[in-house]
Amino acid sequence: KSTKTTFKVLDAPQLKDDFYLNLLDWSSQNILAVGLGSAVYIWSACNSKVTKLCESTPDKPITSVSWS
Repeated sequence: KSTKTTFKVLDAPQLKDDFYLNLLDWSSQNILAVGLGSAVYIWSACNSKVTKLCESTPDKPITSVSWS
């Protein structure tokens, strides 16, 4: 029987539960981008630092994030 333990829990208020949105993306540099409401936050897995990357107006929520 395998045991699963939680490595890290990220608080993500305003994360929309919508199949058609792409609100999470993991970069090749171990950084997670998350769209929450009208803002995009990044989380570094290396140092656990959270940074607000950008924000749009409240009437224009984030619908997709992607690294290039």
